[in-house]
Amino acid sequence: MSQTVGIIGLGLIGGSIALALRHSHNWNVVGFDASVDTTRMAAEQAILSEMMPDVRSLAEKSDVVVVAVPCSAIPEVALEAANSMKPGSILTDVGSAKHCIEQQILEGLPSQVSYIGGHPMAGRDTAGLEHASCDMFRGAVWALTLGNASEEKLETVCSLVRETGARPLIVNSSKHDEAVSFSSHLPYVVSAALAMSFEQASCELPLVQQLAATGLRDTTRLARSDLRVAPDYCAMNAVNLLSAIEVFEQHLCRLKNTLAANQPHEMAQSISGARQFLLHNFPAATADEKEAYATMVRGVRGATSIESNEPAQILEKTQELVREVMRRNAIMPDDIALLQFILTHDIDAVFPARAARELGLNTVPLIDTLSPDVQNAEPGIIRLVLLWNTNKRQREISHVYLGRAGRLRPDLVAGRDTGRSSL
Repeated sequence: MSQTVGIIGLGLIGGSIALALRHSHNWNVVGFDASVDTTRMAAEQAILSEMMPDVRSLAEKSDVVVVAVPCSAIPEVALEAANSMKPGSILTDVGSAKHCIEQQILEGLPSQVSYIGGHPMAGRDTAGLEHASCDMFRGAVWALTLGNASEEKLETVCSLVRETGARPLIVNSSKHDEAVSFSSHLPYVVSAALAMSFEQASCELPLVQQLAATGLRDTTRLARSDLRVAPDYCAMNAVNLLSAIEVFEQHLCRLKNTLAANQPHEMAQSISGARQFLLHNFPAATADEKEAYATMVRGVRGATSIESNEPAQILEKTQELVREVMRRNAIMPDDIALLQFILTHDIDAVFPARAARELGLNTVPLIDTLSPDVQNAEPGIIRLVLLWNTNKRQREISHVYLGRAGRLRPDLVAGRDTGRSSL
């Protein structure tokens, strides 16, 4: 029998949890987000069984509530939900600073509700539901703190975590915060300081920007993170983070001194131990991991059919196809690089382009072409190829075939698209 998980906050992390559990037989997923735009996008993508109108109605319906909002807002939102949760239900969160959150929640938690702190060790430097991914947590560690929960409640949350593809790790909340100050929060601060230095140097010498390449891009990636999230978790873990910064400053000063003394050999020796540690304990990202962060041009295919060459029907069916392709793949108009329509010879080529313009795609390059003559080919078919900038992996892309066009790719019509077929 499936249980209901309610997700409060459908941004990058909350949205990715919903996507990861969307096809689960064990979890029915409901959600709530205070943003009207996010609510509309979640409905268009059909990532939830039900969109709830507020926190209270979500809490009343859920067996497990996941609070996926910025760290400083978690205690207030969590306790608001807890006051409406069923006896025996479980409250968890995804905040990256655990001890302070755990203390505040346990102080006000109703006795009939169990709390288990959570922190999935996964994310991106982008924000919002449009960047969420069903594979976000695959292979990642998901830290869990015990809170006031029994082993039975803990196993329930562990099973939910495993369904997302992550590996649960039970930790003490204080030790968690000490550890992530080095593994997560310090890297953000260092990346931000490097980005600030780069900006200052670029203003004084524009050539700096012209000569920047992959090294700078890689080391400043975290500085691109959502400013509503990263400074928030740094502040909530300030004591541990300040200690981590002091350790970093000591090593930076040591390297600075070897430079000032013109001692490249000593510099190499200082770095050698850390280099070997990284090579043996923290290897470079795999090709699959790099793909998860890369933004590149991807392509999606679609097709639909018309029964008559009437302008109104061509416009209607074309717009339906474009909307469905964009909805299923969370494509925003500004990210589209090219939209190509490929038409059978019995369709007036003027109208698909007009349909796209009427949808507001006024700045998107459009191409209309005719299908080559193929014996016994289906008539009245409008095909499209859409190229857009995205960090989705190829296997996450959903191709769309509607109406009679479904005969062209029956494997895609019933939602069995693997996304692996090439353009």
